[in-house]
Amino acid sequence: MFEYGAWGAVTKSMQDHEDEAGSTDPNVQYAYEDGIASNEAKYVRPDYVTYPGPTTRRAVYFNYPTSGVGAALGRLDNIASAGSPSASQKYASYTFLGAGTMVDEEIWGHHTD
Repeated sequence: MFEYGAWGAVTKSMQDHEDEAGSTDPNVQYAYEDGIASNEAKYVRPDYVTYPGPTTRRAVYFNYPTSGVGAALGRLDNIASAGSPSASQKYASYTFLGAGTMVDEEIWGHHTD
């Protein structure tokens, strides 16, 4: 079962392995940011995803640059366990050359070119 937000994107997905899914079943929640300025959305992009857990929920954040070419193009800077992460909180980070070439990707402490 899915719930949708104002932009038509999925905001919540629920699963039940034995019956029809309902609002009390384990679920994944999706949050988006819209870059609104002067009542006009400049973009809609993933902000974070919250996963169910055995005792507490876990959020994974999609972080974007705040200045420069990466900010203007809205490209992903890192995926982390915090909105403003330290190096140890990052699951993956990305480096780009120009408008569309990824030149470096670091995932869970593994460096790839």
